[in-house]
Amino acid sequence: MGDEEYEKNSIETIVLEDSVHSEHEMEHFVSKWINRDLGLFNNLSNRFFLMPDYSPTESRIFLLSSHVIGDGVSLWSVFAHYTGDYSILP
Repeated sequence: MGDEEYEKNSIETIVLEDSVHSEHEMEHFVSKWINRDLGLFNNLSNRFFLMPDYSPTESRIFLLSSHVIGDGVSLWSVFAHYTGDYSILP
């Protein structure tokens, strides 16, 4: 994947979700996404849903990922990539 294609797909990788504000809404949201085929995401292996206004005092990040990157070391790599902070890697 080249830089231009990555930039196009990155927009789809990080999604602002502003309809979730309670545990009940979170359960509904997760049940809607949990069994989706990640192939629907243009062969990207993960998708972040940002929920900045979950509650007046709380924000949440929901990460939907392939089981391939579900181990701890792979998740470190994902967060290092998106934050640009590679010092967190073991």
